[in-house]
Amino acid sequence: MNKSDLQNATGANEVITQLHPDIKLNQGNYKRQKSRSGMNVNNGLWKQQMGAVMSNWDKLSEEEILGTEGLEQKLTSLIQERYAMTRGFANHQVKIFLAKIGC
Repeated sequence: MNKSDLQNATGANEVITQLHPDIKLNQGNYKRQKSRSGMNVNNGLWKQQMGAVMSNWDKLSEEEILGTEGLEQKLTSLIQERYAMTRGFANHQVKIFLAKIGC
């Protein structure tokens, strides 16, 4: 992208889109796009971490943990439901856990 491309842009939305292709324009609100499922842990690594997950969240069964497929948002939803906590707190717990296991 060069200066002339920006000068030829027809509006602010086009300039923003050209400068930051990862930004989604939504009714005047500018938001960066995120993956729908958040972080995806490699399936082999996820199976290796099963013991750590189960010791961290003992109310979850092995089948439920495998069912999340290492997807951050699926695990967050499961923990939120099982432990009756807010989504934000559950997501925070998942992020801390994933950081500890190196994901």
